[in-house]
Amino acid sequence: MDEPDKKKDRLIRQSCPVCLGKNFVPERKVRDHVSLSQFTVSRCKDCTVRFISDPPSPDVIQRHYQNPAGKCMHSNGSPIHQRMRELLFRSEMKPLLKRIPPDSHIIDYGAGDGGISGFFQKMGFKVSALDMYPPSEWSLPAVEYRQMDLNKPSLLSFETSSGGAPVRAVVLRHVLEHLCEPANILATVRDADAKYVVVIVPNYKSILRPVLGEYWYYWDPPRHLTYFTEQSLYCLAERSGYKMLESTTYAVDELVTSFHRYMLLNQAYSQSELARRIVSFTDPKSALAGISSAVASFFGNCMIHAVFEKYKHH
Repeated sequence: MDEPDKKKDRLIRQSCPVCLGKNFVPERKVRDHVSLSQFTVSRCKDCTVRFISDPPSPDVIQRHYQNPAGKCMHSNGSPIHQRMRELLFRSEMKPLLKRIPPDSHIIDYGAGDGGISGFFQKMGFKVSALDMYPPSEWSLPAVEYRQMDLNKPSLLSFETSSGGAPVRAVVLRHVLEHLCEPANILATVRDADAKYVVVIVPNYKSILRPVLGEYWYYWDPPRHLTYFTEQSLYCLAERSGYKMLESTTYAVDELVTSFHRYMLLNQAYSQSELARRIVSFTDPKSALAGISSAVASFFGNCMIHAVFEKYKHH
């Protein structure tokens, strides 16, 4: 386990990251299941978003990704998990595919293990990917990749390497919840003249979140910093020069991954070999998590899927 961070390495937020309002109150404490550090979740009374109001400062937040939780985000999962996710991609990207021409340039922002980039590349789209880890860890040589601080976005340079092709769409799949200032990326996307944005984030109104309590996997502080509802996503889009064309909720696994978080918060690694095996078996990209996602799709609502379109007057 990492050593808990020090108070001097924290920021104290003065405003809501979505609406910029100052009308927010502390609501609960949640722990990082890696470092066991505790963070404050506050609620904005104006836009309803929840967010970490004492996050790590920008100069230390990267260390919270230099652990198994961070590495999991850009590593391949089990074959079953990968297959289930490929089927999910088809469903998630369908609303975008019906709106863009086949020669579109798509940016996969926060590309992770390259799943979305590979999906669009196989369909013949021009795809550019960016994330915070080194190019040496990128596994798709056919897709242009750049390393970038996701909290300091710049997309305009992609047009030159794409032969001047304008950015038609940006995919933010499990990205906005990780950013200190999520509106900044949407403003950058708007300035790059991207017409469409696909956003996928955990849903704070998941029916299982109250049941799972602190063990709800999608708390994941401080890698997750903002906890959205459809209402707060709508507010973020409007503030950033986009309108929400459509939104829906759907489910992936919450039970297996939340048990994984439970085991780590209770320091199961130090208890027995069996406990260590269970921790590994319930990994977020395990076969068990993939199977659980297929079952959960019939009743859950832990994810929000939204499509934004740029307002013409911006």
